[in-house]
Amino acid sequence: MTSYLQARAQCEKVGDRLYRELQMDEMPWVCAQAKKYAETVRKMREERETMVKEQHGLDSEIKG
Repeated sequence: MTSYLQARAQCEKVGDRLYRELQMDEMPWVCAQAKKYAETVRKMREERETMVKEQHGLDSEIKG
C-alpha cells in the first residue's frame, strides 16, 4: 500500500508541476491537458480512498 501512496503522490506532483510550468510558457492546449491529467489523478485517488473506507466498513460489519 505504501508504494501505491508514494506513486500516487508522485503522479500528482508531476501533474501539478507540468501544469504550472506549461502555464508560464503560455501553451494553453498542453496546459489544459496537464491540468486534466492532475484532476483525473486526484479523482482516481478519491475514488480509491472511498473504496478502501467502504471495504473497512464492510469488514467491520462482518466481524462485528
